[in-house]
Amino acid sequence: MGDSTGDIAMACPAERPLTTLDINDRTLGEGQPQALAELREECPLGYSTRYGGFWHLLEYDAVVEAARDQERFTTAQGLLIPQTGATVKIVPPELEPPEHTTYRKMLMSYFSAGAVQQYEPMVTDIVTRILRSFAGTGSADLAADFAKQIPPLVITGVFGIQPELCEEMRILGGKFLEDQILDDVNKRRDAAVALESWIQDRIDERLGGPNIDVLAKIVNSEVDGEPIPSERILGMIQLLIMAGHETTIHSIASMLYRVATTPGVRDRLLADRSLVRRAVDESLRMDSPILYLGRTVTQDTEFRGQAMAKDERLALLYAAANRDPRRFSDPDVFDLDRDARSHLAFGSGRHRCLGEHLALLEMEVALNLVLDVIPDYRLAPGADVRWSSGGVSCGVVSFPAVFIPAAA
Repeated sequence: MGDSTGDIAMACPAERPLTTLDINDRTLGEGQPQALAELREECPLGYSTRYGGFWHLLEYDAVVEAARDQERFTTAQGLLIPQTGATVKIVPPELEPPEHTTYRKMLMSYFSAGAVQQYEPMVTDIVTRILRSFAGTGSADLAADFAKQIPPLVITGVFGIQPELCEEMRILGGKFLEDQILDDVNKRRDAAVALESWIQDRIDERLGGPNIDVLAKIVNSEVDGEPIPSERILGMIQLLIMAGHETTIHSIASMLYRVATTPGVRDRLLADRSLVRRAVDESLRMDSPILYLGRTVTQDTEFRGQAMAKDERLALLYAAANRDPRRFSDPDVFDLDRDARSHLAFGSGRHRCLGEHLALLEMEVALNLVLDVIPDYRLAPGADVRWSSGGVSCGVVSFPAVFIPAAA
């Protein structure tokens, strides 16, 4: 794929509208939104010939409709295309009701909007310490040196995992996401098993012991009066670690980039901090950290005029939907006055992201503290911002910045 969709879209025939969309293409970089926009206009509901074939939806209304249609489009057969090398189901997204409902309700007691407020002092301390490590130098890569450090420390802090294990978790999680887009199924499986093994060790340390932290409370919980099966525990903890990892890193980095480079935004935020949440929502809309999530068609059906067969795969492109001009006017403009709360960065329907409230807390704390400590930060002269594309998560991965050194 290049800077246009010439490589990913062909003229839509009267029958199945064929394309060659590659949702795992890493070469697009910052050109990914433009390529998706062009494809959305040419072939918003198409069928890609990649990865054995899959349907793709790019319009806001279509994505929402499919995400909420649990009868025809299920997550039980996996969230990614192609299938990951994981040996267990991700819990609860890859479960059907009533099991899905039971596990989601249990986990929400730890990650609801109210529950995550208890983590604010910890998140503030983590972000403050990271900022202090470079604030006096006058320069830093706000993606690699700042955003990339926050979510792994937060999720290990929530779980009570030793801080010295954080980097190991981050590396294993990053390799898992990178290798799942490979054609080599053995490499996908090896990366998945390595991450699962690390998580299982943390679970084993707490099974049957005192409930001294959130991780211990989860792994020692019961369902219907019985201990949770080991594969369900592993699936739950893997979800919570991965869902709060790469996507939140990209969310923070992309947000800081937009605030620094959109005229007038920084000044308005410095004058009125009540606008911080608007900046967070608009950033999530414009630079959705989730490119897509997958579904499987449960029955032969027709969706928006297209005949879909049982067991075919479907990609809901949240990033494209969030820039659909039919839903958001001037979608490629970062608009602090826009009400962007209807964005799909956290998905929609039954499988909306469990960790959204923790991610929002991290983003708000990070932006507020950056505005406090290095309010004049800006892109370093002559530097380039690098974006990741393809795979499940995307966003800014390098943002070299300069600023007036802060006092200790």
